[in-house]
Amino acid sequence: MDEIRQEYGYKVFASTENQALSKALLSHAMENGNSLYLINTAISELRKSKIILPAMATIEYTVWESRKKAEEMIFSIINGCIADEQKRNLDALLNSKVDKNKTRLTWLREMPTRHSPEAFTGVIEKLEYVRNLNLSVQTSGIHTNRLIQLSRMGARYFHNLKGVLA
Repeated sequence: MDEIRQEYGYKVFASTENQALSKALLSHAMENGNSLYLINTAISELRKSKIILPAMATIEYTVWESRKKAEEMIFSIINGCIADEQKRNLDALLNSKVDKNKTRLTWLREMPTRHSPEAFTGVIEKLEYVRNLNLSVQTSGIHTNRLIQLSRMGARYFHNLKGVLA
């Protein structure tokens, strides 16, 4: 095995290679959080660098760490843009009730059931409420693909939550 490695210039996967792989994966994970994509990227990076592939569990763990670090960085960017007052306003969406069993967030998500001046007035009222939250998040440090993935994830959570509550 040593002779083959020396003849073809391959290296063993060690901590130095793991650190280099983690660094490379972090930039990819900032763009795309898909685990399968990151695993394929890791294998490709290792092959390109002529590093003998470690056990799959090692690759998966390195991908998981890089993905977790990328998510922490992304959430830190988003969280850093939101002031304490805005966080309180967002909490109020979940905690304050419009009716007996309806939160503000549920009220905002309700679509008009008919086309009428009253329904239009209700939509305007909701729009004004959202504008008064004064939310502005600077997403310039987050890759567009990652924003799309986060949006889809949020939509799935909402859809799954609706199924549980129904």
